Amino acid sequence: MTTCSCTRNGSYWTSTTMPDRTWYAWGVAFYDGGFDGNDKAWTSHVRAVRGGS
Repeated sequence: MTTCSCTRNGSYWTSTTMPDRTWYAWGVAFYDGGFDGNDKAWTSHVRAVRGGS
């Protein structure tokens, strides 16, 4: 597995709200690649990314 020292080991928010539960957003776990919906009141990391090609 390739790692980046600038990324903390933990869960990170995405900008995507879950359609069936608008108080939830998708999160991605950088420690194992998993993803799940989490209540937006939950505390998690964020990471700035750039879109486009």
